[in-house]
Formats: sequence, C-alpha cells, structure tokens
Amino acid sequence: VGQVFLRYLRGVTIMVGIYTLMMAVVLTVLGAPYSVLLALLFGALYMIPYLGAFISCLSLFVATGLSGMTGNWFLDIGNPWAFATVVTLIFFVVSEVYDKLVTPQLMGRAIGLNPLVSMFVVFSGGALFGLLGMILAFPIAGSVKVILERILKVTSTQTVDQLSLPVVPLRHRTASEV
Repeated sequence: VGQVFLRYLRGVTIMVGIYTLMMAVVLTVLGAPYSVLLALLFGALYMIPYLGAFISCLSLFVATGLSGMTGNWFLDIGNPWAFATVVTLIFFVVSEVYDKLVTPQLMGRAIGLNPLVSMFVVFSGGALFGLLGMILAFPIAGSVKVILERILKVTSTQTVDQLSLPVVPLRHRTASEV
C-alpha cells in the first residue's frame, strides 16, 4: 500500500509538471502576457478541482485584458478584452482536454488502474465525498486494488491441502470422524 501511495505521488508530480510545461507553451503561442509565470501559477492550482480551474481562467482573463494586448502573431482582434476572452477560452478547452484524456492515462498507469476505471474512481469519489473524495480517490483505489490482488493470489493459487483446511468442517462432522 505504501508503494501505491509513492507511485501516486510520483504520478501527480509528473502530471502537474507536464501540465505546467504544456500550459507554458500554449500561453506563449497564444501571446498571453507573463505566460511562464502564469503557467507556474496554474500548475500550482491544478490539483484543486473546480476552484483551481476557475481561478486560473479568471487570472488569465484579467492579466490578458489589463495588458492591453489586442492580438498575437496569428490573430488580431482589436479589443484587449475580446482577445482576453479568446485566449481564456482556448486555455479552458486545452485544460479540459488534458483533464479528460491525459490525466486518467497518467494516473492510471502510475497506480496500475485501467483509464476507464480511473475516470470512474475520480467521478465516484467526487460524487460521494466531494473535493476530498476526488483528491483521495486514486490512492484509495490503488490500495484496494493491491489488497484484492493479494487476496485473490492467496485464494486462487493454493489448493485445499496447502491451506490445511479440513475437508469437512468441524460442525458438520459426525462423532466417528472426530
């Protein structure tokens, strides 16, 4: 179980690092001001479900709108707030695609869960226990998986002779068998 938790922490670190790097590239290509600093902030906020995405979008919108930029090298809108809206929408779409496609793959591979099971685990944890359930969903699912694998290994690989169980349970034995 301890190894599962360490693999979870390693997976989270890799996932946040890739997210931060990807957002730095996306924001730089889009021409957002302070793209690397904002990407570092967004990486730090990434692990906070819902609230982190909201704060990231809001801060990107405000920073881009207040910068006075009206466009980048491939898109010129003319109004800084309209440009901020376009940049924020593109950021939101890229972030959602990362959340839905990359995160289950990375975390599932880190813990050893199928990506479909990973998505089910996160959604179930969120539905049952809210924010805390979403955060703790992967380590708990990985721990349950390890425990179930060990139980199945013990019960499926050993024969009745190896388990040293009586052929007939004691309560069903007659006086002559005892």
